[in-house]
Amino acid sequence: MLNKKIVQITCYLCKDQKSAWKHAIRKARRETGYWACKPCTLSHRNKMNASPIGATRINNNGRVLIKTPLGWKQEHRHIMEIHIGRLLYKDEIVHHIDGDKINNDITNLELMYHGEHTALHHTGSKRSDETKKKISLKALERSAHVS
Repeated sequence: MLNKKIVQITCYLCKDQKSAWKHAIRKARRETGYWACKPCTLSHRNKMNASPIGATRINNNGRVLIKTPLGWKQEHRHIMEIHIGRLLYKDEIVHHIDGDKINNDITNLELMYHGEHTALHHTGSKRSDETKKKISLKALERSAHVS
């Protein structure tokens, strides 16, 4: 025997027949004026809440992200790509001259290779022979992946 609290209803958006609770249908109609199935509701909600192209946010590492047609990108890399007129290679780093990760003005950005950037930040550091060997092996791994 069918539960009298569940009824067949047509989704307002996709026009498919679905089963739904009567109280859920009443609630949806009261809030939105129509009832839609869960996949359609979620899709519609995601479209309504999507960030527009050019929107920015700060990630957990304190870097500014910008929404591009290709998705979210680190803003300093995006600005450098626009400045040089091409996409950056994987081994290219955009260095913040003043050390402020939020200051993404082109005058504060410098393009360099990974090795140059590492040398810039680690010159003068005291390291054991074991640590130096680990760093060298990691650099070799990275260069093998880039090629």
